[in-house]
Formats: sequence, C-alpha cells, structure tokens
Amino acid sequence: MGAGGARAHAGDHLTHWKAKAALQTVFSSVPGGEALNYLCQRRIFRNLPVSDDIFRATADNARRHLANLTEHGSVPVDQATFYEFGAGKDLIIPLTYYCLGVEEQVIVDIRDLAREELIVDAHRRLSSGVVPDVVRSPESALRLRGRQQRLSALGVTYRAPCDARATGLDDSSVDYITSTSTLEHIPEADIRLILSESRRILRPDGRMSMLIDYQDHYSYADSSISAYNFLRYDEREWARWNPSLQYQNRLRHSEYLAMFEAEGLEVVDEETVAGTPADLETIAELPPAAPFRDRDPRDLAVRLAFVTLQPAVP
Repeated sequence: MGAGGARAHAGDHLTHWKAKAALQTVFSSVPGGEALNYLCQRRIFRNLPVSDDIFRATADNARRHLANLTEHGSVPVDQATFYEFGAGKDLIIPLTYYCLGVEEQVIVDIRDLAREELIVDAHRRLSSGVVPDVVRSPESALRLRGRQQRLSALGVTYRAPCDARATGLDDSSVDYITSTSTLEHIPEADIRLILSESRRILRPDGRMSMLIDYQDHYSYADSSISAYNFLRYDEREWARWNPSLQYQNRLRHSEYLAMFEAEGLEVVDEETVAGTPADLETIAELPPAAPFRDRDPRDLAVRLAFVTLQPAVP
C-alpha cells in the first residue's frame, strides 16, 4: 500500500535500531539537532533522497488519496482547495498532486523541514517520467529561483512553522484534507486537537484521506526486528527509545477510529493491511507489554490503513 521508510546503507553498528534511537535522542536534545539529523540521513544512512522505488510508492500514495477523494467527494480535484499537514522534507506528495491536476494547495509542517535540494530532486524526477501516467510536468518551475517561487508556480502555499492544531485558516475554507504517514508521529492529545482543527477548516461537503502506518518505523532500517518490536516495551521503557525526532505513539487502528468519531468525523471508507497468521505469531512471541497485553491481537497486527472521512452529521 505504501512506503513507510527507507533501508539504510550503512553498517550494522549504524543500522541497529537502538543505536539509531540513541543518536536521534542526542539530536533531539541539542541546538541544531534537526539539521544534524538531516545531514546524517543524507551522508551516513543515505536514505535521502529516497530511491526511485520509494519515490514511486510515495507518489502512488498521493494517487490513492486522490482516488479516495474523487470517489467520495463532490468537488473535482482541479477545482478544490487541498490541505495537507506533515508535508515532510521532499514534498513528493504535493508535487505529485500538481502533476495529477490539483491546482490549489496549502501544506503545513510544525517545523520548516522542506529542503531545497530534495524539492529540486523531486521536480526533476517527476519531470523525467519516474512516475508514469501523470497529466502534466512541473518542469517549468525548475527554471525559477528559490523554493517559494517554484512552489507558488505550482499553486502550492507552504506554511512552516505552522501548528496544525491552530492553523489560522478560515472556517470551512478547504475541500480536501490529506495526511500521509504523519499521525503516528504525533501524541494522542495533539492528534485530537489536529482533528478538531481539521474539522473546523473543512467544508461541510469536504473529505479527508488519511494514511496511517502502524508499524515500528525502526524496522525499516533494522531487518533484525519485526514491524511489531515496539509493542514489547511498557511506556517507561519505550520512552528511552522514543526521541522527539523519531517519535512514535504506538496507537492502534481501533484507537484512531475512536478518535475520529469523538472529533466529529465519520468513516466513509477504510482499507487496512491486516496482519498475517505469521504476524500474529510474531506478536505472541514478543510478548506484548502493558498496555498492549490484553488487546485484540488482530488490532495490534494491523500494519497500514487508508481511512476516508467526512464531517459527521450532527
């Protein structure tokens, strides 16, 4: 369904998940840590820019968001105002939206994470046909100087730092909201506030498409652990390995569904990648720690979900 992360290309002493967590704990606690983390991703782990395969998988996620919104929404994508929170470093999702016909976007992030060199790389790859079957190319924007000029030429307004809990956007001002592998990196209390804010800025006939990755993200860089490794730790122990730069809330699918309902959002469609029998065995062998010990193993085993939402009728 989607690309949740990238494999590292360094030695085991660098890709072991606890070593990576320790390094990011240091980065999370020092001035300029975000820049150091980015440099590490570029020069040591070498997972940025992403590979062509991950690039295409990410673009496929954008295509899937548009398919969900087109199926369940009423506004054509070329006439709609899009809003995405958690836009990331390379902006592959919004740039792909442009290539698929979206004309107006507002994208936000809690920090100014978008990197000029990664955006230019994404422009070039989308212009060179790495992603097939697009309706137009962003090539013309490459001739412009500066990140903001390039994005503006594509109808993209980038706002960062911007708090998705309080965006400052007008009530009922956007048609479609998307989020791609972002919610799992946000504490539960903040997710609730973000959903409430999203409900406020979404038009009554608007729709939301959320991609949530429930897997232990350290497993993308360390093949020695499973996608469920983080379920073996209680809250106190997990806090040792959960720095702010790689924060994972470990919430499961049923908990997100409950939050959506509590914040006035109704599920109109969902597709999950459920755990296999082998996944259920892996979870049993961990074994899960509190607060997961008494949970339904099938809920623990869900790997990914696309969820389409609409404002609930009062």
